Amino acid sequence: MKINWIGNDWTRVKNHCRTTVNKAFTDKEPTDDFKKKILISEHSPIRCLEIDWTWEDIPYWLSTEWSRHKFEKFITSQRDDRKLGEIPRGKKPQESPVNFDGYANAQNTIDAWRKRLCCKATPEARNLAEIFKYELHKVEPEWADVLQRNCIYRGGCPEFSSCGYWEKFCEKHKGENLLDIETRYRLFNEDFYKSQSTKYTKSIPLLKDGYYQISDAEQLYWFASKVNSGSISINAVLTADIVVNEKVLNAGGTLITDFEGLRVWTPIKYYAGTFNGNNHTISGLYFNNKNIDYVGLFGYNYGTIKNIGIIDSYFKGKICVGGVCGYNNGSNGTIANSYNTGTINGSGYCVGGVCGYNNGTITNSYNTGSVSGASDDVGGVCGYNYNGTIENSYYLENCNADGKTFTNSYGTAQTSEQFASGEVAHLLQKEQETAVWGQKIGTDKLPVLNGKKVYRNTIYSGCCKEYQGDITYDYSNTQKDMVYSKETHHFENGICTACGDYEPAPFINGEYQVRNVGQLLWIINKKNISNKLIKAVVSGNIELSL
Repeated sequence: MKINWIGNDWTRVKNHCRTTVNKAFTDKEPTDDFKKKILISEHSPIRCLEIDWTWEDIPYWLSTEWSRHKFEKFITSQRDDRKLGEIPRGKKPQESPVNFDGYANAQNTIDAWRKRLCCKATPEARNLAEIFKYELHKVEPEWADVLQRNCIYRGGCPEFSSCGYWEKFCEKHKGENLLDIETRYRLFNEDFYKSQSTKYTKSIPLLKDGYYQISDAEQLYWFASKVNSGSISINAVLTADIVVNEKVLNAGGTLITDFEGLRVWTPIKYYAGTFNGNNHTISGLYFNNKNIDYVGLFGYNYGTIKNIGIIDSYFKGKICVGGVCGYNNGSNGTIANSYNTGTINGSGYCVGGVCGYNNGTITNSYNTGSVSGASDDVGGVCGYNYNGTIENSYYLENCNADGKTFTNSYGTAQTSEQFASGEVAHLLQKEQETAVWGQKIGTDKLPVLNGKKVYRNTIYSGCCKEYQGDITYDYSNTQKDMVYSKETHHFENGICTACGDYEPAPFINGEYQVRNVGQLLWIINKKNISNKLIKAVVSGNIELSL
């Protein structure tokens, strides 16, 4: 948010108040106490306080929510003859970014912010209201302090159904005089500024070798805003793990109940650059609007997204919803070496763990997060793949939130044991020359980027190279020589033709049953080694070849 201009001639406000009580004008600046009281009482002279501001690159649909309020607004045109980019007006999604200029007096803001700070407002609209209040407080604290939720102003919730905030507020401050409006305002402001103190401070990342170096959540949000304002081909690389919100999901993968305070993510739309996660994770992304299409870390990708993990995140949209990307488009759209463990929910179709809709390329990626949608176009890795390529990608076999088997999996199902054992990490690494995937077996429950190398060790059920038998694999962080378990042999007359071992005689009802030469020699050998009495019975003719 940017404040373009503010008209805060408080002497003018004071003098108009003096006129109403038959007093002459004065040159004296009013006290802070006067400012607070006249704003709380909402006397008409506060309309002389004015502000002009801009919200940059907000979704078009969000601008329409704010345009309902009674103040002047100027919004980026969607006309085709004035468009930035090549997408026609009729094909632009409601998420298309626009700039919103507002011009309002103090009473306008008090009225509008009662509705938009309310938890019944959309999280995105409330997010803008909170940013405005926080930034205004830096220059006009008394004005900012009277921007309150409707329930705080009224001393109770006037909505058809309560969100529960007022009840929690009363419980938290039950020792205070909540019948007093100044007390309610003070307590709300104390809670608000404490929670918002560092939330909206943005920093511009360093541009190095053509890549923005992103190290924290503020820089990530800056990058998203930059792309959504039209710079769709810029590149970025993460230099650290990024946390946007903490503990978005419960242990079972469901959204926490107290989600109103979470910072809302706006997906990066129409991206054509290279985003290199650099083997880092982004955690705590939160988007929750069932009416919005193209939802994920990225909404619509024409570029390259690689080496990134999305964890402890929640995405709920309508069509084309995925953890990494909502829509991976065309010959240039690429997702590689990426994963999602967050929860994905779509009220429509094309909903997937990694990507919602794909006609590009997805390789060496996985999903273990819960996935749900309203059609058959729901999948563990991808919801719907149209002439795209999905290679060497995996999903947890029971990640369908509905408990069903995916109609279109677009990936290979793996059990939780296969994910934990290191098998999936080894599969993801495949034949990539550069080490990408790994897992500290016994510690990491899932494959991780830049983790400890996983080796696949071969175990043969046979006795030797000449008779290998069936093959199984063991996964570990150390490389081992191939093992012959000698569980199987190629016996002829009880003697293995490959290694020469004798066939053990079966032990039945307290006696060894000897049926061939090899078993007889095994009995003799066993007797010579143990020097103990052995009871055996020959159960058939044995031909000795001397």
